[in-house]
Amino acid sequence: MDTTDAVSPGEVESALTHHHAVTGSAVFALTHQALGEATVAAVTVRYDVGVRELHQHLRQQLPVRDSPALILVLPELPKNARDVVDLLDRPGPARFVAPRSAPERALAGIWSEVLEVGAVGVDVNFFELGGESLAAIEIAARAKSSLGVELDVADIFDRPTVAEQAELLGGTSDR
Repeated sequence: MDTTDAVSPGEVESALTHHHAVTGSAVFALTHQALGEATVAAVTVRYDVGVRELHQHLRQQLPVRDSPALILVLPELPKNARDVVDLLDRPGPARFVAPRSAPERALAGIWSEVLEVGAVGVDVNFFELGGESLAAIEIAARAKSSLGVELDVADIFDRPTVAEQAELLGGTSDR
């Protein structure tokens, strides 16, 4: 059993800012009814960098359990009148919607593994999680091998959420 202490948000921020593209970061906890507390990081960058690359960078710096479940790339960090990052006025996902049906749960699990991110909500955009063509190819292949369904790479690009893909496959729950 691992008895080491978790790293602080400041240590996560420091690890993020050691990435060559990151110019600023803020880490905070987000509480969700069903999922409990999750760590979220907001970053600003010098140039376009994929969220997947940032997650991989953190895995080299921190224990996996201490990496944020979600990384948001923002044009700027929200600050208050004293020029201090204001996490109460933070942007973020409007609402996390957990998978409601077996196909949504299966697709969300595949996305989570392929994109190497935490829990995937059904309305989160594939590209916002760092998705790109190679990840889409892998998701399509895993959908075929583990679910026995045909999901084209074009389908992933045209319907970039778990909910849309599950609907395409005929497997969403009532909204």
